[in-house]
Amino acid sequence: MPPPYKKNNKQKNQFSLNPNNSAFNEDGFVGQPLSNSLTDNSRNQIWKGQMSNGDWIVGLFNRESTPQTRVVNFPSELGISSGYVRDLWEHSDLGSKNLLAVSIPSRSCKIYRISLFPNSISSKHLDDIFFYPMGNNRFMAQNAGNANLEVINLQGKRIRYTNNLSDKEIIDFQMFSKGIYIIHIQKEEIYKTFKCFIR
Repeated sequence: MPPPYKKNNKQKNQFSLNPNNSAFNEDGFVGQPLSNSLTDNSRNQIWKGQMSNGDWIVGLFNRESTPQTRVVNFPSELGISSGYVRDLWEHSDLGSKNLLAVSIPSRSCKIYRISLFPNSISSKHLDDIFFYPMGNNRFMAQNAGNANLEVINLQGKRIRYTNNLSDKEIIDFQMFSKGIYIIHIQKEEIYKTFKCFIR
């Protein structure tokens, strides 16, 4: 059985998940421990990393000979007030939380995905919606008629919400501060998410 994570020789203190999780590898996902101290066993066995769509991946590891509890506080460790949690080992959704407190069996691990949206792990997508820049921090969502749009920052704060989009909706970011934003377009139970850079 392959190890649950492996060291990346090119970049210190980074890991990638088991190759069977191809979505993470394709995303270029890497993570780091909460602490690099060899004596801080509770934190150096918790790893985190962020995917390109803003979701967080958290790995809770236990190298000890007895069960251990690992705790991750979302506001202090991930910079978000709360998130929707999915257990990637059990393939189960755990709902909205602001922290993880999990008992990990000896020499075991658990991997979780924390999303800002309740269904951002769904396999359903609005593949016909296109989101592209128009210049001067203005963007167009094409084929987005009757969908809802939400803009949030990487801390999970909602910046803008618009419902019933037009088929060619122009979104003006000129009043936004410089930074990275997540654009979430949803129509009933299907969605599409984009990352937007404002310079």
